[in-house]
Amino acid sequence: MKKPHPGLNAAHVLHTIRMLTVAVAQIEYSLRESEASVHTLSQSFTNILEQLHSAARVKEGNLLAKQLEQLQCETNRCIVSFQFFDRLAQRLHHVKEGLQKLAELIADGDSLSQTSAWDKLQNEIRSRYSMPEERVMFDAILAGASVDEVLEKFIKNFDETVKPKGNNDVELF
Repeated sequence: MKKPHPGLNAAHVLHTIRMLTVAVAQIEYSLRESEASVHTLSQSFTNILEQLHSAARVKEGNLLAKQLEQLQCETNRCIVSFQFFDRLAQRLHHVKEGLQKLAELIADGDSLSQTSAWDKLQNEIRSRYSMPEERVMFDAILAGASVDEVLEKFIKNFDETVKPKGNNDVELF
């Protein structure tokens, strides 16, 4: 690996900070998302257990059928909620790749001061993102938004876009 260029100017430092800020925001958002999903999973499994106990005590066919249908819905909610693990793994993988590429650029004294090298790095990192919220977050931070501003936007939309809705649609990655 080449030695880093000794003279960073303010623009390069700003690029570095923004790229690191993207990584921080992705990690923080993933952690918050996983906390909500774990809570949903805990609630769902508790509901399943309660309904199983109730179904075992009931001998009437119609009530048992209805409770089993409710169990199916709860099971689907659990499965959908587990999808956060896949999203978390994808984001952390993207963060790792981005940080590796950033380290390579900073370590390359010849490329470090070239605006085109920074543009190429940013385009390469953004192109690897597979989830729309990753690209939106990336773009917002590179445009100058803070981590808190970006997270506030995503937290507001969390219930509508990411959090499991409790329906029967199961999507496995």
